[in-house]
Amino acid sequence: MSTRPSNAPVRRTLRRAGIFVAVVALVTLTGCPRGSGQDDFGTLPSITTTDPEAEADLREARAAAEAGRVAEAERGYRAFLEAHPSDPLVPVARLGLGRVLLANGDIERAIALFAQVATSEDERVAEAGRFHQGVSLHLAQRHAEALALLEPLVGRTTDPDESVLLLRTLAAAAQREGRTVLALEALDRLGEAQEIDAADRESAVEDLRRVVSESDASAIAEAYDALPRDGSAWPEVAMRAIRLAFDAGDMARVSAIVAELRQRQIPMSEELAELAV
Repeated sequence: MSTRPSNAPVRRTLRRAGIFVAVVALVTLTGCPRGSGQDDFGTLPSITTTDPEAEADLREARAAAEAGRVAEAERGYRAFLEAHPSDPLVPVARLGLGRVLLANGDIERAIALFAQVATSEDERVAEAGRFHQGVSLHLAQRHAEALALLEPLVGRTTDPDESVLLLRTLAAAAQREGRTVLALEALDRLGEAQEIDAADRESAVEDLRRVVSESDASAIAEAYDALPRDGSAWPEVAMRAIRLAFDAGDMARVSAIVAELRQRQIPMSEELAELAV
């Protein structure tokens, strides 16, 4: 039985990640570091424009978005798309408009825009579209579709806030789909990520423990076999598995798990160790 997580952590991360910054994902998903001194459009060499008016219009819309002037940003992006429907920067404008709509709670229209961005011939732009489409699909309760888009992006983000958003969304969507192992893997990765804030790491570990404590015996058995042994998740799963095996009277399994924990020099309480006696 899977737990039913709240979307609150995902929504908080969306706000903190700067949902209005239209091109940030095009940078964070391509490995181009922030603060590199490059012009925003210079990070997308295959998406340029020869129309200075189009570039200026898009910059104005982005400036409004970055300043939190939501209505102005939406008008600016829509005006750009109407005035420059064939400009190469159209996917960037659609991405920006989609982010504004998502921040306003207009999830379905945002999904439609991100889906268009995801068809871009430029793979980096398409990847940014898939990222935002996946987050939006999760918020729209379309969790399986969200996972299909987001799983391939693990390890692709370089911006800490975007990494938190990706892994938080993966964990929440996976729980809704009953995929406990994937949820634990995402939270484990988040808890071990030294580049993100300590508070985010601690929160991920707390949520990981909650998922373990609320998962049923079959989910714990699957996680025990599937999870890597070098993270934070597997020891928590192993200790829960000991209690479940003891309650089921399976003393052979209790002894086997305790032996593996000892072999890997993973600390456990005296109470758990004594269950194997």
